[in-house]
Amino acid sequence: MRCAIALICFIADAALAQSALMVDNPAQVGSDVPHVDLSAATFVGNDIVAAKHFTDDPWPANYHRRSGENLAIGTERMQFVGVEQGWTFGAIYRQDWRLVTNADTVDAYAQSQRGDLAQQTRRYALDYDLNGFAADGLRLGHAWAMNLSSAGQLTFGIAGNLLRGRSLRQDKVNGQLTSNAGTASLTATRDLINTDMRAKSIAEADGFSDFSPAQPMDVPMGRGGSLDVGMRYTAANGAYVGIAADDLAGRIRWSQVPRLRLTVNDAQVQCVGNDCTASRIGADWTSTYESVTLRLTPRYLVEAAYPWQGLIMRARVESLKGDLFPVAGVDYALTPAWRVGLDYESRFGSVGISVNNPYFFCALRTDKPAVGSARTLGVSIGLRGYF
Repeated sequence: MRCAIALICFIADAALAQSALMVDNPAQVGSDVPHVDLSAATFVGNDIVAAKHFTDDPWPANYHRRSGENLAIGTERMQFVGVEQGWTFGAIYRQDWRLVTNADTVDAYAQSQRGDLAQQTRRYALDYDLNGFAADGLRLGHAWAMNLSSAGQLTFGIAGNLLRGRSLRQDKVNGQLTSNAGTASLTATRDLINTDMRAKSIAEADGFSDFSPAQPMDVPMGRGGSLDVGMRYTAANGAYVGIAADDLAGRIRWSQVPRLRLTVNDAQVQCVGNDCTASRIGADWTSTYESVTLRLTPRYLVEAAYPWQGLIMRARVESLKGDLFPVAGVDYALTPAWRVGLDYESRFGSVGISVNNPYFFCALRTDKPAVGSARTLGVSIGLRGYF
């Protein structure tokens, strides 16, 4: 019975590790078996280019973009937690990055990298929104189980996260770019908040100006926290359905964060071949140090599983700012303890495989057999010890 309970919990952990947003349902921690978990997981997915080329300059010529919203997601989790009688306590680390842009911005960026932007005849509506942060901290949670006689069990969970913000970047660009017969003109605004901006000048990073006023010695760590809540109903046969919301009331506050506001008014560049000269530059900027409060966007989860003839059919849908990340899959028992899993994630079109037993799990995800050309990659590993 002990291994069966642990296995059900660990299968849920493996499914979590393979998801894009890694929403955690605190109601799944309902086992009375004391144990410790050590796990790490990362997920990257985007609509545009192979993950390994995302930061390349230039992009490969076969980059892809959607006609509407183009999305890039990066999620990372590490934790070392202990669980006893429904209580969870431990150390956590997380990174969350989300980039949303449009087809015009993707094309303008790719063409500027290749050096042929000015040779195009086109008007681009620029819209770029990047939000990302990294934090570590402590987690304390508890799950309560309510037995419903032969009907099954209802579990409620809540967890609080005390967070120390390690880095923050928010970058928003809006405007219009027009290119025609070797001339490109730009009217745009940019608002950049970046805790790492102190490490280098704006001239080095973005080509506009040295950052001023004088840089402080360091940017203090952010301070904040968030709340996760969840509920799960488990039937007598092991089938379950659950809902959860992470990062409720989430806040991390930094002080003395570098911020650059840039306005470009009809700047023009003329190009002959790959030789370009600025014929008119109209740019104003302000650079300051400010207190910034990051308001974490809640992440939502609906999940379900059903055992059938040695298989466990499972599905989950995560949501962030209106973007849905559905996953559906199946787990198969190789032995009473060892299981393998296969699932499909439809937002980025990736396939995940997993192997787990009561003491170990490993999961991999990709959207292409050739990992080097994959736009979506994920890997996770976990260990569990009992005491």
